[in-house]
Amino acid sequence: MPKNRLAVLAVAGVATLSGVTGVALGHGGHGDRGRHAEKRSAVARCQLTDAQLLTTANSPVLAAKKTRLDAAVAAGRITQAQADKRFSRLQLQVSLRKVVRDAQIAPLLKLIGMTEQELKDAVEAGDSLREIIEEKGVTRDQLRQALRDGRKAARAALAAACPRPSKTRKNGTTTNGTTTNGTTTDGTTTTTGTTKTA
Repeated sequence: MPKNRLAVLAVAGVATLSGVTGVALGHGGHGDRGRHAEKRSAVARCQLTDAQLLTTANSPVLAAKKTRLDAAVAAGRITQAQADKRFSRLQLQVSLRKVVRDAQIAPLLKLIGMTEQELKDAVEAGDSLREIIEEKGVTRDQLRQALRDGRKAARAALAAACPRPSKTRKNGTTTNGTTTNGTTTDGTTTTTGTTKTA
């Protein structure tokens, strides 16, 4: 396989090292206010464990934000409650991005037998991505499969952290003609009366 093609695939595979996921919610992009409000609403329903949540101790982004918020509170520009709410929202966004990014890059790291930190260190030491991939004897098909697996894992991680709310159906008739009186919280349909043919 041409070296330049392998290099392109390698770059695509480790793009998430710089925080690019294309899947996670949160910062990024310049949409209108409605779009940002929709993102905030979507992020608000996400649930992460204490272990998944980043803190000021392990996230420079959160540490910097906390410093700015503390200064704003001290200056009387916002209340402590407002500062806490803003910090919690950002903490969830930043942590969610990391959860998705980690899931996305895991198959690639497993393929080349390196941790994310080891890969970063190798790149910073002067090794190109192409050299690393070729040194590991990774083929194009293996790399593509790892990237596909990573995208699938990222979507699964996002779905697990941010489950979509179940849709409730009003009293009436389903598409197959069955009379219903709504749906339960787990999405199953309860029926009353007789079943009509569609």
